[in-house]
Amino acid sequence: MSTRLTVPSRALATIGAFRAVAESDLHDIRDDSQNSRRSLKHLEKEGLIHTSPLRSDDRAVTLTDRARRHPPRARDDRRAGHGRLSADEPGPKRLSEAIDAYLTAKRIRCSARTIELEEERLSIVEQHFGDVLLSAITTTTIAYFQHLRHDAGRANRTINMDVGVLSRVLTFCGGWRALADHVKNLPERQRPVGRALTPEERKRLFDAAASNAEWEHVY
Repeated sequence: MSTRLTVPSRALATIGAFRAVAESDLHDIRDDSQNSRRSLKHLEKEGLIHTSPLRSDDRAVTLTDRARRHPPRARDDRRAGHGRLSADEPGPKRLSEAIDAYLTAKRIRCSARTIELEEERLSIVEQHFGDVLLSAITTTTIAYFQHLRHDAGRANRTINMDVGVLSRVLTFCGGWRALADHVKNLPERQRPVGRALTPEERKRLFDAAASNAEWEHVY
């Protein structure tokens, strides 16, 4: 008897995208650890995932051979607002195919330097996600990508650039709209706003200029 999966199917997509995932990370990116634990117990009972000790308070979660051979078909969550690409959309089905098509079209319109920068960022995206089905790229897997890049010490601006190029690929394939409202950029550090000098600071500045012959033209 087949089970119609909703929350568990998103967990399977995340685990399948990264081969092995820490259970605590699955809880963190869902912001609902109790519901996530119930989902994982269900998947383990169904023989779709395997867990093994990672450390005293955590476990590694991987897909079983059964889950890899016969992945359950998840319902399309776009109408429910959960941000999920549909496997039934026309065009490229896998990430590498989508990237190739995107870059081929972009080479006609953009400079070689622009293409080089896009390829640089996309190599990072592809290294992380692998050649996954586009339908496996969800708000959850993107959030996990942001999470790992941040933990690796990458600047928020760099992470936003990585997600940005992924969004352009998915937009090219017609699949970003389902995710756009659910994927959030990380906050970037703002440059400090300049302020006017106080009268005392202006006096010190001009006194310093007057004492240096090389600054005579400034003074």
